[in-house]
Amino acid sequence: MKRRFLVVLAAILFLPTIAGAEEQATQPAAKSRLEAFMSGTGRVLVRSFKPIGNLTALYAGKLEIEGIIAYSPGEEDQRRRGLNIKATAAPTSTYSRGDKSSAFIDLDELADLISSIDYIESAAVSMASTTEYTEIDYRTRAGIKVGFYIDRGKVQRFIEVGTIRKVNTFLPEDGLKSIKNFLISGREYLNTH
Repeated sequence: MKRRFLVVLAAILFLPTIAGAEEQATQPAAKSRLEAFMSGTGRVLVRSFKPIGNLTALYAGKLEIEGIIAYSPGEEDQRRRGLNIKATAAPTSTYSRGDKSSAFIDLDELADLISSIDYIESAAVSMASTTEYTEIDYRTRAGIKVGFYIDRGKVQRFIEVGTIRKVNTFLPEDGLKSIKNFLISGREYLNTH
């Protein structure tokens, strides 16, 4: 009887802790400073949005990039700047119904992403004749993955956006170059506003 009482008592004491940990694990924390700031509560938030570019991906997928500047009144000198990348998957009956996802990139992460795209594009061209499955990618803090894979001698460039509901968008051959140009334009906008 004592043993059963102790087991029940232990379950009552530890069950809320386990349930809370499970609930916390399903709600991801913001990974970019811009996202964390914009999801804050208890303050007035001013946000400016500027369309930077759109790209039609393969198989009717889409990619949109917009610049975002956010601040609270009275704290204009502490503006958070970054880009929002929105991806829409190709609406195929097998893999997707046109799923959408978005993720943020902080201004301080853009230089690394731009130089990584240069490396990735160069590698895609130089490794095009590889017959082994090969994948090269770059990942941002907030869940954007840019890269390519080679499968049986075919190079496929892609961008994957999101952490919970990931959307993988396949890019045309010049897609990485287009994304790089949008990122450069976005960085110029963010640095001048």
